[in-house]
Amino acid sequence: MTTARAYIHWTANGAVHRATLADGGGTFNVKGAPVKPSTGFAVGIASGDGVTITGVRADAVPDYLYHFAALAERYPEADAFGTWHRPDGAIVLDPVMIVRSIDVAIRLARANRQEAIYSFASGETVDVPPARHAGGQRVTGSFVSKAGTRP
Repeated sequence: MTTARAYIHWTANGAVHRATLADGGGTFNVKGAPVKPSTGFAVGIASGDGVTITGVRADAVPDYLYHFAALAERYPEADAFGTWHRPDGAIVLDPVMIVRSIDVAIRLARANRQEAIYSFASGETVDVPPARHAGGQRVTGSFVSKAGTRP
């Protein structure tokens, strides 16, 4: 990596880190730029297979972009990557899909065993309500395709 590329890489990592610590999390593209649509919902798609970074300190910046690139390879359908700063101090990174409909977001979240989704319109985390029928909900197929249309 050239000096200029390394500088850009670590500058982006620092921006992701500061935003995550200041706001409790965020949504970013693979290069670390914030993703902030005015509407829609971010839904984790990793089913517990995201990245957890423990021992996080404000002055020790993890390599978020490395983790985003690795997650992008495992989850090519991801639209972006979410960061969450947990109460125990750990930071969780998850590949996310961005969908327009709350109904689709909740179904997708349940299918991927997510506890919450993020509303871009309100800027709030929304808890995923339990399914109304026994046995949970099975979802097949893709909700979002980078090449296709969004629900």
